[in-house]
Amino acid sequence: IHHRDRFLKLDAAAHEALHIFQVDKHPSYMGIGRAKEGFSVFGILNKCVTPMGRRLLRAWFLRPIIDIDVINNRLNTISFFLCCEEVMSALRETLKSVRDVPHMLKKFNSPSSSCTSSDWHTFLKCICSLLHINKIFEVGISEHLANKLQHMSIDLVEKANSSITAELDYVSNLVIGVIDVQRSKEKGYETLVKENLCDEV
Repeated sequence: IHHRDRFLKLDAAAHEALHIFQVDKHPSYMGIGRAKEGFSVFGILNKCVTPMGRRLLRAWFLRPIIDIDVINNRLNTISFFLCCEEVMSALRETLKSVRDVPHMLKKFNSPSSSCTSSDWHTFLKCICSLLHINKIFEVGISEHLANKLQHMSIDLVEKANSSITAELDYVSNLVIGVIDVQRSKEKGYETLVKENLCDEV
């Protein structure tokens, strides 16, 4: 075990001894299907509903932080959500619609990938859900809860506002203005731009 900066570095032997991860290579008795997380610390604590959340949590387990301020901030955030289950439930339901955005962007950017109308529809739904998160905080955080956040030094709402900006709304409008998602779906096309948008496309 080595200390480096603010993280605790654990080798593979330590992860195995502590049962941090446990991958079941054959989920079914026939060996069909993808590998999945077995009975492990990560498997027990992983309640993430998005691929990005699962990757971030896995990264935290791979490199546990030793900064006491960050640890206390995370504990305070957990305590806060336990005090407002309605907000937590609304966030979870909204985040369930958020798919693997980095993977989708990589697919959109790849010349060899075929993007379908379903891909664009899913992408737009993700943006809609992300924008809705700020609304949940705006409506769900009462004055009492806002004071609680301030008292506990949790910048949760500020982080959400700085990460989920109006630029996402701009991207959504841009896609809607260019891609004819509905017509592509009806006619079975992969990706179809709107009629009379541009003679070149």
